[in-house]
Amino acid sequence: MSWKLWKKPDERAKEEYDKAVSLRNQKKYVDAANSFKSAGDLYAEAKSFDESKRAFILFFLYYAAANQTSENLLKLSEYSGNLNQDVVLKVPTDITAGDLKTEASLLGREKELLPQFDNKSEPVASEFERLATDMFSLGREEFYLKALIDNAGESPYLKGYKLNGLASMIRAEVVILEDPSKAAEFFSQATSNFQNAEIRQFEEEIQDKTRKISVVTKCWFCGRTIQGENSQFIYLDSFITKYMQNKVEKEIPPVIKGSQVVSCYSCYSSIHNIADLVAKEYYEKAKTMIQTVRSEVLEYIKQLNEAVKELQRYSHTH
Repeated sequence: MSWKLWKKPDERAKEEYDKAVSLRNQKKYVDAANSFKSAGDLYAEAKSFDESKRAFILFFLYYAAANQTSENLLKLSEYSGNLNQDVVLKVPTDITAGDLKTEASLLGREKELLPQFDNKSEPVASEFERLATDMFSLGREEFYLKALIDNAGESPYLKGYKLNGLASMIRAEVVILEDPSKAAEFFSQATSNFQNAEIRQFEEEIQDKTRKISVVTKCWFCGRTIQGENSQFIYLDSFITKYMQNKVEKEIPPVIKGSQVVSCYSCYSSIHNIADLVAKEYYEKAKTMIQTVRSEVLEYIKQLNEAVKELQRYSHTH
């Protein structure tokens, strides 16, 4: 291999680049990434800086293809900005550096954002909505990177609808405690977006939550009309006599459901707090009683030990 030392850096760079392309075609992405990196170093040594940048972009691309994390995709996007945005790269389909930068950014942001769905807050909902807008702005049915990056297989338009649907679901959860009717509107928007995205994953969950927040009833305890099962009121098990059932079962809105009574969360929390206080009081009484009994038992054991010792002394003297 020593003969390679006599070759010029640009010749060695070209050979390493061609090797990387061959490895890429065999889908050996880790090896291809390493060879593109070596080619980039050699092109830089040969003062071919544009070719060096091209090779390093492909290094970041195939490293991201082998290790598909949001961080690697966002690094790819960032580095793609170092090359003229109109330069065409073969990956192996043709893609400009500008399109590569945009697609890697979108896909990286999506991977970074989706795990935050459970963090129900308006800022997170806004991030989902913003990414949805950017997906629609891409203006095409497919990603150029669909053969390389797993989450690029779905259409940008379908992603846009899905992300808007997730944003609406988050907003519904944010306002459900303050305004059940507004939450129902957001759930309706989510349903429409998921239908456009051809997603049925959340269909049953949304239907169930929409049904519950639409329920209007009246608290058994305070008599106030309330809306929103599990968000504004709950059902509590109770013993309802036939007399009482006949008396209230025709009330509108209803105050009972089968053998359960309706409780708004204000009344429920008050009852719960009082129950905690009563339980704590009984606990303290029980604790005091146990300590008293324990002291008595210990004293009794002490007396028994003294009696045993006395018997032992007596047996030794006789």
